[in-house]
Parts: sequence; structure tokens; C-alpha cells
Amino acid sequence: GNCRWATAKQQTRNMRRNLIVTLRGEAMPLVDACDRLGLNYSMVYYRVTSGWSDAEALTPSRGRWP
Repeated sequence: GNCRWATAKQQTRNMRRNLIVTLRGEAMPLVDACDRLGLNYSMVYYRVTSGWSDAEALTPSRGRWP
């Protein structure tokens, strides 16, 4: 009764090592936030691990990366 089937994608996103960010008041894995916003995961990951706030990191860049 306490089991359910999950896809490989769901299982991967349910791991402790995922970075959790807040997007519009909702906490989610970084990869989901990037998918929703159409942003490059590597760019946003670099920003978050460099100390940028979630709001700053999830803002599309203009010009050069990052």
C-alpha cells in the first residue's frame, strides 16, 4: 500500500544530490526549473554553485555566459 511505480526520470529527480531551487514560490529540482524556463542547465548550475540567489540564477542572461 506504500509503494508506487515511478519512471526513471521521476526516480532521478528524487535524489538527495539534486539542487533544490525556488521558482515562483515552489521548491523543485534545478533541472525542472531549467526545463520550465528553457534555460541551459549547466549555466544555471554554475550560477547557483557560485553563490547566486535562485532568482538571479534563473534569470536569462544577456550577452556572454554566465
